[in-house]
Amino acid sequence: MMMLLVLVPVSAQDSDTPVDPYPSLLLCSDGQGCRHSPISGEMSFEELSIALGEPEVDGVPRNVVCSESGCSWSVLEDGEADLAFGGDGEPDGSRTMTFDEDEVDTEPEGFDFTEDEVEGFDFTDEEFGARHVTPLSGSWTTLHFAGTMDCPGAFSMEIPASEAETATIQVSADGYSFTATDLDPEAPEVTMQISGWGQYHADFTVPTPEGDVVLNFDIVFPDPALAFGMISSDIESQGITCMIRRGFAVFHESLDLFPEDELTS
Repeated sequence: MMMLLVLVPVSAQDSDTPVDPYPSLLLCSDGQGCRHSPISGEMSFEELSIALGEPEVDGVPRNVVCSESGCSWSVLEDGEADLAFGGDGEPDGSRTMTFDEDEVDTEPEGFDFTEDEVEGFDFTDEEFGARHVTPLSGSWTTLHFAGTMDCPGAFSMEIPASEAETATIQVSADGYSFTATDLDPEAPEVTMQISGWGQYHADFTVPTPEGDVVLNFDIVFPDPALAFGMISSDIESQGITCMIRRGFAVFHESLDLFPEDELTS
């Protein structure tokens, strides 16, 4: 029952604001408990909602829990999530930032770099490596979840989930960008640029008979071998604006959230 409470369904509907405006990002494995991602506490609720979707939960969302099956909003405290996965109630590692509602007056706009502005990301190698999560190059499995196409005042429809597909990711030497091949059927090759700690973004234009459609890809890597993201697009036609939202997850072929060298160290 505890495991069912940890991983909750994600939708694009509104929800209550979480207790912490910078939720924890936990990496959990059955029987081994949870540990904080290197960017746990770095991303705001709004940033996580862009990449994961607004949570629809029976209770207030408290953190994001990632396991070998993907990432979802959770209503459990960090320690409760750790216990649910067989831990001692204290997730390994620590959060990088801790704020309460009184300490945060306004939400930061976060990182928003264009391709040319990435060069200005000026941190030492030590500072960058300590907070950023760089994905692994190689073969990844992609899961596209069910999505929605919502045209207010006209119609709404569900986009069905698809079978697992294999994608290839080639990461640049500096980690500021990567090229994904076959990440999405509509976008056979996408080059994504860093937009924050462990975050990447890309715009991809798809020509259609009604005109060009711009697909927005937002993806977060809580671990070098695991990521979750959202494909979104706002389409205007005949005076109607339709919003498309579809989540996805990608898993590297070497995924191991609790490698032995980390446990022994």
